[in-house]
Amino acid sequence: MDETINCANCHNPANMELRPYSEPLKDWLKRTNQVWDKLSRNEKRSLVCAQCHVEYYFQHADNGPAANPIFPWDNGFGPEDMYQYYKEHGKKDATGKPGPFVDFVHAASKTPIIKIQHPEYETFIDGPHGAAGVSCADCHMQYQRVDGKKVSSH
Repeated sequence: MDETINCANCHNPANMELRPYSEPLKDWLKRTNQVWDKLSRNEKRSLVCAQCHVEYYFQHADNGPAANPIFPWDNGFGPEDMYQYYKEHGKKDATGKPGPFVDFVHAASKTPIIKIQHPEYETFIDGPHGAAGVSCADCHMQYQRVDGKKVSSH
């Protein structure tokens, strides 16, 4: 079977350590000068979830490779932060200045909008759980004992 989600999406196959797999996450880490190996274990445990459970958009060709997936977190994770980011990452005008990003135009009203996908990570990280320093896996992949070893439930 051709499974698209497997162990290697979150774990390095050589040693099973958590790892960034998605290019959008690796790009964001690079843009924000963060080094994976210097992040806390709980940050890693949540960011591997964020590789999929996150708001993203497909870049407009005026700003780089067309349809390149991007995480809009450069200004922060809140709705206002992402909206500010989106305001400067759309199609460029005649002067070369990027306008607001649009990825959906309503069929009836012709209103251009941003179609937010599923911002679970952003909701988590800016909420009480993120503030408490817990990870997504603390509740969604609780520890259990298997053959005497402590592992996260998958």
